[in-house]
Amino acid sequence: MSVKLKDGFKTQSYGNNLGQTFGIEFLRLNSLGWADYYVPSQIDFFQAARNLIDDPHVQDVDIHYYLELTTVDDEYMNVPAVDATVTNSQWSLKKFGLEQVWSNFGYGNRNSNIQGAPIVAVFDTGLDITHPDIGKGSDNYHNLWTNYAELNGIPDYDDDQNGVIDDIHGAFFDSNNSQITSNITDQNISAPSHGTHVSGIIAAKTNNEIGVAGVAGGLPNTLGGAKIMTIKIFGHGRLNSTVIVDEAILYAVAMGAKIMNMSFSVESSQAMIEALNFANSSGVLIIASGGNHALLNFDENLSGNGRGKFPANHPKVIGIGNGYGNYNSPPDRLLTINQRSLWGQHIDLYAPGTDILSTVKDNLYRAETSTSMAAPWVAGIAALMLDINPCLSPSEVKNILISTNTKPTNQCANYGEPPAGNIFDPAIMTYNRCMDLKRKGYVTPGLALAITSENMPANTNPDIYIKYALNDFGKEPYTSGYVVWESPDIWVRQIADGLDNQEHQNPQYNSNLSPVANVNYVYVRLRNRSCNAFSSNGESKIRLNWAKAGIAGDFPAPWDGNTFIPNTTTPLGGEIGVQQINFIPEKGEVIIEFAWQLPDPQQYNSLSDNWHYCLLASFEDDIDPISSPSLVLRPLLENNNNIAMKNFSIMRIEPLPPGQISDKGHYAAIYASNLDGNHGQQHIMMREVDQSSEQSVFSLAKVSIKLTPSLFNTWVQNGMEGHGIEVEKSEHRVYFTRDSSIINNLNISSGEIELIRLEVNFLANKDSIDFSTNLHLVAQNGISGDVMNGETFLVSKKKSKNFKANAGADKYVKQNQAYTLQAENLGDGFEYSWVDKNNNALYNGDEITLTTQSRASYTLLVKDELSGFIDFDSCNVFLISGKISLVYPNPASESVEVQYELLAQGDSKLLLVNSTGNICKNEEVDSSLHSKTISLSSLNHGLYTVLLTSHGQIVDSATLLKQ
Repeated sequence: MSVKLKDGFKTQSYGNNLGQTFGIEFLRLNSLGWADYYVPSQIDFFQAARNLIDDPHVQDVDIHYYLELTTVDDEYMNVPAVDATVTNSQWSLKKFGLEQVWSNFGYGNRNSNIQGAPIVAVFDTGLDITHPDIGKGSDNYHNLWTNYAELNGIPDYDDDQNGVIDDIHGAFFDSNNSQITSNITDQNISAPSHGTHVSGIIAAKTNNEIGVAGVAGGLPNTLGGAKIMTIKIFGHGRLNSTVIVDEAILYAVAMGAKIMNMSFSVESSQAMIEALNFANSSGVLIIASGGNHALLNFDENLSGNGRGKFPANHPKVIGIGNGYGNYNSPPDRLLTINQRSLWGQHIDLYAPGTDILSTVKDNLYRAETSTSMAAPWVAGIAALMLDINPCLSPSEVKNILISTNTKPTNQCANYGEPPAGNIFDPAIMTYNRCMDLKRKGYVTPGLALAITSENMPANTNPDIYIKYALNDFGKEPYTSGYVVWESPDIWVRQIADGLDNQEHQNPQYNSNLSPVANVNYVYVRLRNRSCNAFSSNGESKIRLNWAKAGIAGDFPAPWDGNTFIPNTTTPLGGEIGVQQINFIPEKGEVIIEFAWQLPDPQQYNSLSDNWHYCLLASFEDDIDPISSPSLVLRPLLENNNNIAMKNFSIMRIEPLPPGQISDKGHYAAIYASNLDGNHGQQHIMMREVDQSSEQSVFSLAKVSIKLTPSLFNTWVQNGMEGHGIEVEKSEHRVYFTRDSSIINNLNISSGEIELIRLEVNFLANKDSIDFSTNLHLVAQNGISGDVMNGETFLVSKKKSKNFKANAGADKYVKQNQAYTLQAENLGDGFEYSWVDKNNNALYNGDEITLTTQSRASYTLLVKDELSGFIDFDSCNVFLISGKISLVYPNPASESVEVQYELLAQGDSKLLLVNSTGNICKNEEVDSSLHSKTISLSSLNHGLYTVLLTSHGQIVDSATLLKQ
């Protein structure tokens, strides 16, 4: 077990004394204050843990688990070096265009320095350093990290005083041995050559005329490529405890590793979590395999929304899933997910991991399959990225990899249906994996390296920036997309927990608290994209402003607090605060917390409730000034990487139990404006991105915006232009029916703001699955078509509401006759409304009385008031020109009387038709009379149909039995 000692007691002597006190053996103490202990078998392990946690000098106690290599048990395929070439065996390098990538961006050591290439620490079973495709062969160079202090030092002596003797190419961290050794030989008998195979994927020598090519293997005569630091954490067997892995992580950081590859999984431990956090904060990129399972041995805790495998599920780690492909994969299926690969929220990206040929012991090569192979494939790409730009931080590398991914276009429905029933169904599991791949995408080396190259700092001076989109890496001007309002570096938390929890929340105001007590917290991340630290003399600051959410594009109004809701003194925006910035480390970042006293939303409820906020952060410093101030916000953002905006609202839509309060998340208010007088004509477009299933929100919900009467009426007068829309005039509502629907030519007067309301009403009973999507509501300049600004809405629903609209049976009425349509009453909490066939609103309520001159059709809309779920039902009203009121007697023998009503004059008849369709009786009738007696004596026994016709048209029928 491991014990976290409190400050003042983090010493070897105290750790040893503590072990003696509790009868356990002290092994080591790391730099974070975790002491490792061996618990003898005669000691009750859990009682010892309880005793330790009660000690006043102990902060935490950590229980460790066994590591597990993320392998699958495929047969080994040993092949000699002569058969292992890029063209006939390494399908992933060929299919993903690595030869062109190397040609454009280099092989992994652009500076041609002995240690100039990125150092990759491989946590695994060790490495065969004699393998000529990694280690030093006849070509006289190698791709091994080398500790020159030990190489050139005294044998059997710890020359660099790091606690390991002769750790020339790495170290062995054995939980069964208190001493860290330099024995990094790949000797594992349960998974032979796993570490050598993983290392070769990253850094097998390229174009050395033998074996395979590593992703970042370098070129001959250039001192090689990426350097492998071997961190051996598995001994002869497959099992090893995490008790010493935290120490291994700290060793790799101290010795200069820039990337860590962890092709293993384990239960999480606090000591290891803290070591990973330390590595990340020290600028080390961590990549881990996502884990594997047998196809029919599915554990929902490890996939989907489950916790997944550790360390892949750690927020600072890039979790990699195993992609399957081959030479013949079509472009839309370049990669699918291997059946054994885990999938879900702990996976960030997919990469080739099936039939990956690489180095193994004894100068041989083997193809292996698992997430263990996919992770080093990405580690190799990351090494190429850091070779181009060593100033990239771990989060920037992760952002580049994710933002440049490729999402396949194949239809997942080909593999099965969405989850509904047996979770062990292989078809359903395949569908889930396919959808996860479509959401996460697979690594795209050419794009990742291109973005890395394009976004290198122009000079070595500190360059501070705030992202305003995931694919913003500080380049000025920003030209990588139309979205500039989704800053991942600005987030809101309703309590002060945002340093650890960076999931954005809607600001929340509690009317039960006093105004001064209504405080939320805003967090702003500042990044230094330079390899040099930023320091200030006290003049540098970060400023944070707010505005009511909108799709306007003005500056400095409304952010400066001098713009008000028309005809009120209620501000449309204002300043939250200003804080001084003194230091940002090289390639590092700082997070600044602002306490925000929220404006009372009651001030705005006369216009609309559920009107959220937009945030604007700006870094101000003489060294990095804001250039080209503009009255239009978008060019200001694009030309200055130290200003960013967050215009992001969350719409959570879910069925609620009776009595539970909802924030009516199915709608949100937004304003459009023309404050500077130069944007009077605007288009509004709706875009859908990143939905969680193949179904679009437009097939699952009604998506609409409701305009102000003045804005709507002006638009109608100008011709109601647009595409992919439907209009409901009585409510001033426009429905978006598909992706990229657009309303053209909305006219907004100079200096005015117009409030609009976005509403998303999911269809009840439409689909029982959870669903989420991002909607972009985008304002475009009506003259140029350029994007002005926009807002993103994260729309999610949990299952579906279970209710059904019922408008009642069809009606048959006379002309001008009053009739009533009655909806089935579903109880409290529902709204009822009726519209005609032209979508004109008629009445709000469950019952409506009408008259009609002709046939009509009406639609009932039922809406759950709290969650916004809706359902529809229609009924028809038929205008009758006649009807049969009575056939008497029935059955009949000699004659029958037919009573009828006819509204039309002349040419009316009663017909009797037998079962073979022959007309047996044809009697004219008088519309002024109301009955007719027909003789049956000549007819055979049996069933007959009585038809009433008017001017050759059947208007009613009845059945008669002749006895």
